[in-house]
Amino acid sequence: MPNTDAVKAYITQLPNSEGFEEMDPAIQDKQVFKARESLKGHFLPAVNPNLSERAIALQVLHQIDGDAEEYAKLKAHGVQSYSVKDVSVSFQEGAQASLSAEAVQIIERLNPSLVRRGRVGRLI
Repeated sequence: MPNTDAVKAYITQLPNSEGFEEMDPAIQDKQVFKARESLKGHFLPAVNPNLSERAIALQVLHQIDGDAEEYAKLKAHGVQSYSVKDVSVSFQEGAQASLSAEAVQIIERLNPSLVRRGRVGRLI
């Protein structure tokens, strides 16, 4: 599992990381922790899913972007859709809605046993 400092160093190399870099270091640590726990929680019942620095970094930026756009607050309060001045917004339901799709793909590639696949069999 990558440590917090390694994830923070990775984030600074990514584009659009200015919002993260402007945060207080204690808040940065909390954002990294939240991202790591969100990804681990999604992949339960795996005891310890293999997470990469990149996956955690992408999730951190995804969280910050959602917080900046106020969408995260609305979803946290259970809002499923809303409209303002002829513009309508609907949120995807489920746990994966709050995760970065790219981060989920990376973790699934690192942990092929976590990917749920249908099986074909024969009933005798």
